[in-house]
Amino acid sequence: ADRRAADAENRAAGAAARADEADRRAADAENRAAGGMEEQPAGGRVEGIELGSAGAEALWELERMRLAREWQEVAGPDAALPSPWDGTVAGVLAVELAIIREVVGTPSRLEVADGSGAADPATAVAAARLAGELLRSLARASDELEVSLSAGTGVTISVDSATDDRRPAVDELARVAAAAGGELQLTPTEGGLRARLWLPPATAPGQDGRPPVG
Repeated sequence: ADRRAADAENRAAGAAARADEADRRAADAENRAAGGMEEQPAGGRVEGIELGSAGAEALWELERMRLAREWQEVAGPDAALPSPWDGTVAGVLAVELAIIREVVGTPSRLEVADGSGAADPATAVAAARLAGELLRSLARASDELEVSLSAGTGVTISVDSATDDRRPAVDELARVAAAAGGELQLTPTEGGLRARLWLPPATAPGQDGRPPVG
C-alpha cells in the first residue's frame, strides 16, 4: 500500500510538472501570435534554448571558424581572413563581402557607423548570419552592393542593391528575423532595391531600441 501511494504521488508530481510546462508553452505561443516579445536573458534565446554568455561566445567562435574555412576554400588553404578578426558584426560583413567578390564578382562597399554593433553575442551572431545569407541572396541579382551598419541599441543593416528585376526570395530569412523579434524588409528604390534587417538587443524589456523607419 505504501509503495502504491508513493507511486501515485510521483505520478501526480509528474503530471503537475507537465501541466506547468504546457501552460508555459501556451503562453509563449500566445505572445508570439500577438506579436509581443518576452524578456530575454542576457545571453539571448534561440529556439527555446536559453544561452548564457559562454554558450553565445561559443557560437561566435564557431562563426569565426566557418568564415575562415569558407575563405580558405576561395583563397587557398593557408590564407588568413581578408580582414583581422575582431568579433563584430562589421568584421563578419567584411569577410562575407570579400567572399562574394571572389566567388560571384559583385563589387561592394561597407560603411560602419560609430557605436554600431550588438549588446550581446547571441544577437551579434544572429544578425551576422542573417546578413550573410541576405547578402548572398542579393549578390547574384545585383551590379553592386552598398552595405551600411547603423548605430543604435539594436542591430540595423541596410543593403542598397541595383537589380535587374530579379527580386530575391527572402521569405525564410524574414521569418527567422521575425522569430527573433526583428524584421527584414525589401523595398524598391529608383533603379534598385533596399533591404533592411533589424534585430533588437536581447536586453531591457520594454526598450526595444527600434530605429525610425526610413
